[in-house]
Amino acid sequence: MRFRARLESTRGIHGVPLTIPDGVWTVHIEAVGGRGGDSCCGTVAPGGRGAVAGGDAWLVPGSTVYVRVGENGHGGGSDALTQVEGGGGSGGTTDWRRHTTPPNVNGGDGGGLSSVVLDTGRSSVLVPHRIDLPLVIAAGGGGGATPAGYGSFAEGGGQTVFGSDGSSPAGLAGGPGYGGSAGSSGATLPEAVGDGIGAGGGGGAGWYGGGGGVAGGRIGGTGEADEPPGGGGGGLSLVPSGGTIGLSAPDSVPSVVVTFELP
Repeated sequence: MRFRARLESTRGIHGVPLTIPDGVWTVHIEAVGGRGGDSCCGTVAPGGRGAVAGGDAWLVPGSTVYVRVGENGHGGGSDALTQVEGGGGSGGTTDWRRHTTPPNVNGGDGGGLSSVVLDTGRSSVLVPHRIDLPLVIAAGGGGGATPAGYGSFAEGGGQTVFGSDGSSPAGLAGGPGYGGSAGSSGATLPEAVGDGIGAGGGGGAGWYGGGGGVAGGRIGGTGEADEPPGGGGGGLSLVPSGGTIGLSAPDSVPSVVVTFELP
């Protein structure tokens, strides 16, 4: 008899436990990460697609795995700067009130990761909480970013274009399980100048998350006036030996499917 558990959600699901029955030594896992959010309010740049990651994992019968379903990144509108389930980085913002024509106001958030992790039942002095071993991680796509009136779409992940000093709108690096937040050109920063003004896209979450994109334009004398903002980088996926990694469909819903044969 085949057992198939499927979880999918447009808003994300965190930490659902699944206990592996007696006699079951392998499970097949297929996971789909969240896509990146589109940029908003100027020329719309689409977010990157999430990953599809799958493979067969060996487990000890009776062990517990935890299933997490990520969330699609929010578009650069009313949901901007809200937390994306699954660790996607937030898109950047631009204070359009400081310019005669509104640029791209918000970059899209990065998509969240979907994963299945094994509860090892162990902790340590250095890691006092439960230690999880990742089996499959499907990374999220990076958020989109391009300003109003600029003809080309922004390239992703350019974290170090402007440097990282306190006045520069550089995107932040991603890390284990989360994407980096994007650069902004808000009211607290020196005035932005040029045709490339706009906010960056957030990095997609993953085994290691993608970097957030930089803000565009020249800000406080830094950067090029016609340089567009950067889209967020996609995250890094993880599969067992022999597993596969690909791209999801543009309209896919984040999900995790766990299948195994009952004895």
